[in-house]
Amino acid sequence: TGSNSTSQPAQSSGETVKTVTWASTSDITGLDPRNGNSTITASILASLYSTLVKTDPQGQIVCDAAESYEQVDDTTWHFTLRQDVYFTNGTQMTADDVAYTINSLRDSEKHYALSGDFSFMQVEVLGDFEFNIITDYAFPSLPLRLNYIKIVPSAYVEEVGDEGFAAAPIGSGPFKFVSWDTAGGMIVLERNTDYYGKVPSIERIVYKTVAVESTKSLMLRSGEADLAWLNAKYARTFRGKDGFTTVDFTTADL
Repeated sequence: TGSNSTSQPAQSSGETVKTVTWASTSDITGLDPRNGNSTITASILASLYSTLVKTDPQGQIVCDAAESYEQVDDTTWHFTLRQDVYFTNGTQMTADDVAYTINSLRDSEKHYALSGDFSFMQVEVLGDFEFNIITDYAFPSLPLRLNYIKIVPSAYVEEVGDEGFAAAPIGSGPFKFVSWDTAGGMIVLERNTDYYGKVPSIERIVYKTVAVESTKSLMLRSGEADLAWLNAKYARTFRGKDGFTTVDFTTADL
């Protein structure tokens, strides 16, 4: 059976939501986006980090941290960064951060989980906010691939190391990291009020790993959780119930 997402309704658009608690069966694989290789992990990482480009609700590739881009030839793509993108430690994102992020994936000694997806490309810095991405071979779907790599702050990662960064990550996304209780499987994020895009109406996200389906179901019913991944059997018990919305990800047009 496929997985379903079941949630209680958030407040109407424009109203501030204090906290959203999300219950999911599986824990994340880590908070360094170069090792983010699961759907749940990607969902958390998308809240913490920016990408050069992203997919809009219609499935089209649009700019995110990049201001513009163009394909120069079969293996060269030219990018210009926005100049209002800042990491949550106050440092401005530059082409050096993009180069550090993508070029580090070519390091054969690091064994990042996403290395195989990005090791055929490298970044050539042209200025503070301009760079080329050069691929080893023609790859016309490069913008779509870039949707999956989040940019990390090079100076901070170099200062604290990969393990330190994974434990206390800094990004430039709509939310910022607060804490991660690895033993209890709980991650807390809070709204990034300095985000360059649309600032979220949600103030805080609490992600909880809850392995038992019946427990997640009870958390939804009691209001302890606002959103949960449920298998089809348990999701069906919420279908059509007042105050709940169910989405079947096996059939939904996402």
